Amino acid sequence: PFVFIFPVLAAMAATYQLSAWFVPVTIAIFIPFFLIPASLGTLGATLFMSSISQRWAKLLVRATIVLAICGLLYITHNLVEAVTSKAHNGQLLRLVSSISLAQSPWLPSAWVSMIISELLVPTGRSIALRVTLLYSTAVAITGIAHIALHLLHARGFARALSRRAIIKHREGWSLSHDSQSLPTPLALIQKDFRVLTRDIAQSTQILFLGGLCLLYMSNLRTFVAIDAFAQDSAVNWQRVFFIIHTGITAFFTSAVCTRLVFASLSLEGKSYWLLQTAPILFPDILRAKFIGWFIPVSIISSLLFALGTHVLIGKWEMTVLYGVLSLFVTYGIVGMGIGFGAYFADFSWEHPSQLALSLGSFVYMLSSSLLVLLNMFPMGVLLQLILAPYHSTGNVALIIAVTLAIASLNLGAARFAMRLGLRSPAVFE
Repeated sequence: PFVFIFPVLAAMAATYQLSAWFVPVTIAIFIPFFLIPASLGTLGATLFMSSISQRWAKLLVRATIVLAICGLLYITHNLVEAVTSKAHNGQLLRLVSSISLAQSPWLPSAWVSMIISELLVPTGRSIALRVTLLYSTAVAITGIAHIALHLLHARGFARALSRRAIIKHREGWSLSHDSQSLPTPLALIQKDFRVLTRDIAQSTQILFLGGLCLLYMSNLRTFVAIDAFAQDSAVNWQRVFFIIHTGITAFFTSAVCTRLVFASLSLEGKSYWLLQTAPILFPDILRAKFIGWFIPVSIISSLLFALGTHVLIGKWEMTVLYGVLSLFVTYGIVGMGIGFGAYFADFSWEHPSQLALSLGSFVYMLSSSLLVLLNMFPMGVLLQLILAPYHSTGNVALIIAVTLAIASLNLGAARFAMRLGLRSPAVFE
């Protein structure tokens, strides 16, 4: 979080003309603020896994996630309706009142906001009490979570291991009769799909990301409503919102790949030696994993790109064009995920979440974010060219050139990452 929050803090310091101490002091304030929810999550997970039967744990977790997503969709839908319609002022006030609960004086979020606001615009109020409350609460909750881990983690982990052994025995690497009749790459894709849907860590991540996707798609019209309210503004909000939509969609694709695609090879775990003895070359393994992930991710990404383009621009030719361009963007992001995942492969993990927190995942996250930013500029230029009042021969040539540049950028990034993955020292040890 500090990597992404640092530019925001630096911008605040520059805007308010603060000293260089503002950024490190603010980061020191955020450390206990981040520790509190992390420790609460650790405590809750430890108590849950040590007290709930493994047979019901997966069902309860997935049901809770689905209910949370439905509740979030309902709240945001009502909020958008209240904002875009003048007839729902009472509903808007109720929603704003509910959201403002985060500023209750007994919550850490209120302490942090008050501390930062006092650092930005000093009013003479003392922040010592809130700093003390923040750190003492973080230390207390972290200590309780540590005690719970010490007392209960071994029991819950042993139960999870016994359940995992049963799953491995049932699934294993023995393919079904249907799988044995498939070509080897298709059999690998089918095996990955089965493991993904049965593993609670991966399947819950899919539910979370799917909920975020639904949440965003259901509220795309917010951009149109804001654009209608700001018709007299000097800024062309249609273009601004389209660039924002492009970035959100591309970063969403990158987030999916960071959590799922990057770890696809490492998820083979200690059974990777079976792949090494199978009659299939390592390049074919990477190619099968790439195809298995590119198809579903590209479908979701193209739907997001195309739907947002149609809502914001309203031209079918633009919808089709950006739907096709999204395939190239997805190709680059997924290709980098497979390639970097192979180069930084780790088969000695104890839990899949370790892969998402590794150094390789961090490098891939930054690299894919850079690729997204490099794609946003030519897409913005392409939008300007297409929305021009008239299209000359030179204008059409520029549109074709920019489209080819976007395709070449992503194909080149994917090819470089795949070649890097083929030279991975980890997979040939």
